Amino acid sequence: MENYNDQNRPLEPEQFYHIYNRGNQGMPIFYSEDNYRYFLSRYERYISGYADTFAYCLLPNHFHFFVRIHSDLSIKERSKIDFPDLPPTYKTFRRTSKDLENLHPHEIVSERFRRFFLGYAKALNKQEGLSGSLFKKYFQRKKVDDEIYFARLIYYIHTNPLHHGILSDWSMYPWSSYRFYDSHAPIRLNTREVVDWFGGKEQYIYFHQQKRNTSEIAHIIIEE
Repeated sequence: MENYNDQNRPLEPEQFYHIYNRGNQGMPIFYSEDNYRYFLSRYERYISGYADTFAYCLLPNHFHFFVRIHSDLSIKERSKIDFPDLPPTYKTFRRTSKDLENLHPHEIVSERFRRFFLGYAKALNKQEGLSGSLFKKYFQRKKVDDEIYFARLIYYIHTNPLHHGILSDWSMYPWSSYRFYDSHAPIRLNTREVVDWFGGKEQYIYFHQQKRNTSEIAHIIIEE
């Protein structure tokens, strides 16, 4: 298992990542239930076509996602639909499919994340009468390259409300992916693989009901 958290490291195709960011200087990034819903709707719009999502949890001033980036070919094909205009960060990109082929997949994925965060930040700043950066400048990511850690990372993400003292019964927290099995998820989740990692739905629930020591995944946990 690689042990790094490089904020500038590319999100490589077909690799798993624990993704995290928080409000600038620890400030809130969600003020109402509508904010949580809007954040997830933007995630669905901008990211779901480029990454599989296995778990998430949104807290008042930060969030966690566990994702797998799509393949090189899938990213390139999807980008032909999603990039009819010129991304301002890539000056050589000239609106054509041919030019898209010259971009690295990680550049395309990074541009999708940039638009996702920027659009949400603009909307929230307008709502609250704020200015400046809503999020910490660079979102953090840790590569997860061993399946032995998948279940514990999902457990850690789902129990984050307890970890931060937000809700003692974390299983009832509305802004995590834990209860995918009895609710309509607001974003696409790769639930089949998640259930398979735990050995079935019943084992998934049982695993979460036990108090777990997450020290063995300290190298892929992100908190500040």
